[in-house]
Amino acid sequence: ADPPLQVGEGGSRQCCRLHRRPCRDHVRALPVARRDLPVAVLPMSQSLQNLIVAFALGAVTLVLILGLFNMMRGGSPNLSQKLMRWRVGLQFVAIIIVMGTLWLRS
Repeated sequence: ADPPLQVGEGGSRQCCRLHRRPCRDHVRALPVARRDLPVAVLPMSQSLQNLIVAFALGAVTLVLILGLFNMMRGGSPNLSQKLMRWRVGLQFVAIIIVMGTLWLRS
């Protein structure tokens, strides 16, 4: 028989070192809020979550740096305005991603 679920790194629940995530045999041992989800919908690995968060924050940083560079060189005000709008939108998306990641890890 497989070992029972153990609390892993960062509070994530995993069957064993082999599975790295709850498998069908162990889903019933999950907390009630997660028990109803099919196995395919269970939270993704933390390394993938970290990669998605890093990508979102990198996109915000890139647009911010492009906007500052455009403003310092005296570029087009329309381009500066467009970059600022992109930055605000990307910040919104980054906040949603970070909050979703925190929710999945709780």
